[in-house]
Amino acid sequence: MTIKQLKRSTWIKIGVAAAVVILLGLSPLYADYEKPVGEESLPVEALAFLQQHFPEEKVAFAKQNNDYFVRTYEVILSGGTKLEFKRNGEWLKVEAKYRAVPEEIVPEQIAEYVRTHFPGVMVKEIAKERKEYEVELSNSLELKFDRKAFFLTDYDD
Repeated sequence: MTIKQLKRSTWIKIGVAAAVVILLGLSPLYADYEKPVGEESLPVEALAFLQQHFPEEKVAFAKQNNDYFVRTYEVILSGGTKLEFKRNGEWLKVEAKYRAVPEEIVPEQIAEYVRTHFPGVMVKEIAKERKEYEVELSNSLELKFDRKAFFLTDYDD
């Protein structure tokens, strides 16, 4: 190794070490924390969703969850329904305690499957995952559907 190569490799090592120290020093700033927020702090799309699907319920509690670089909002309505929203206000999860999830948010293919295979059973919870929908029914069955083709991928009783 020449002196020039030695210097370059030394500078690269110093640069990598400095980057690691900086990232480790900044990570507590983005660490997992949650804080209560007012209804006015929720994303506009989330507020529109609440007004459209839950017009008779008031926001009883809302909080902002920060998990490193992912921000979500959790909302509990006066009727006991819990919702989770992405940073942009898109819904991720709706959990109705004492009634069915609004029919409009359940994809038609999933609603049709539930009506056909489980007549009289309500969708109590629905969650959008990256590649699937998770659905919990009022008879305690948990179903998972592919998010694109809507075929059943898992069945848990």
